[in-house]
Amino acid sequence: MFVFLGGVLPQNSIPVSRNVIVDRIRGISILLVLTLHFQTAYSLTEGFFADFIPKWILEPLAGNGSYGVTMFFVVSGYLITLRTLRRYRILADINFREFYTFRIARIIPCVVLMVFVYFVFHQMNLPYFVSNAVSPSWPIILGSIFTFTHNVLVEKYGYFNYCLNVLWSLSIEEVFYFAFPIVCVTLKSTRQVLLLATIVIGYGPLFRFQHRYDGTDVYGLYAYSSCFDAIAIGCCAAILKHKLIVPTWSNRLVLPLGLALAAMILRFHYWYDLTIGFSAIALCTGLILFFMRAERKDAGARKSILLQPIGKLSYEIYLFHIIILALLRGKLTETELGYYGKPLLFFCFLAGSFLISYLISRFYSEPLNVGLRRFLISKSKTELAG
Repeated sequence: MFVFLGGVLPQNSIPVSRNVIVDRIRGISILLVLTLHFQTAYSLTEGFFADFIPKWILEPLAGNGSYGVTMFFVVSGYLITLRTLRRYRILADINFREFYTFRIARIIPCVVLMVFVYFVFHQMNLPYFVSNAVSPSWPIILGSIFTFTHNVLVEKYGYFNYCLNVLWSLSIEEVFYFAFPIVCVTLKSTRQVLLLATIVIGYGPLFRFQHRYDGTDVYGLYAYSSCFDAIAIGCCAAILKHKLIVPTWSNRLVLPLGLALAAMILRFHYWYDLTIGFSAIALCTGLILFFMRAERKDAGARKSILLQPIGKLSYEIYLFHIIILALLRGKLTETELGYYGKPLLFFCFLAGSFLISYLISRFYSEPLNVGLRRFLISKSKTELAG
């Protein structure tokens, strides 16, 4: 699947609002995450797939889904920074209300829906929708979700809730979104922002090495300091891309970098190469984003059949796939699937996750996203005029 990252894009290729390669990276990232979660539920490395895919390929693809989250972090830092530079030209000129409006309108509707759907199944007392005995109280859980501290809760209580624990990574990104405008305005100079990002990049591996995963403590995985360096790499890639003139031939480097990224995912086992693997994956993703061709107004690029649309839906897929998987686990055990049942269920799980996410995006999250932005921004302009 990784070869879809590369290729020379022809003229009339990409709509101005999106970049094909960014969506492909997101598509690969979310597929890694979904595969990991299915692996933990139904052991993809045993049975049908193990008979056809070499072990050195199957095990990393099935078990390294957390690297998909690493890639998401880099993409988030890159897109937020680059769009801010293109919108305001100077980071210090960022509009707080407009920035937070855009982030709230995109993030909160899906989170509210996901928590609501989960709570309905929780009230029905369905398996995998009930927290374990050491779980914190519901007010604490909900408070952590909407105050960007759910990762801290996971650090303290462990994996206390099958469905809601995936929200740890959203807390990392939300804190970045909250802090980004403040940092930009406080530091004022883009060069100072770049310097701070460089310091964060250097500190991240040291933090992970100090708190490297030992099989019992998740602090080295989910702490802010453990993940912010990936976001900072994305920020640096965006700042440098905005300041420097990237040669037109640079897009030719995307394919070899994509292949290098694939090799790293196959080489580094996440749980044991937390320090080196995380940094290598993040750095390679940042280089791809830096060297890729910028968005174009013209259309007609060679598109991948699956990766690009999957990438566009990656946020919805990330939030709602775990609910689908929890429902499946409550109905079917691994022993009940049989030899051919496991691959069939895997593809049904993927297809179901994509379909549900498309419907949510089409009829719920995107309409609310557009509506909230128009309402809040127009309200702001009205207040200023008054």
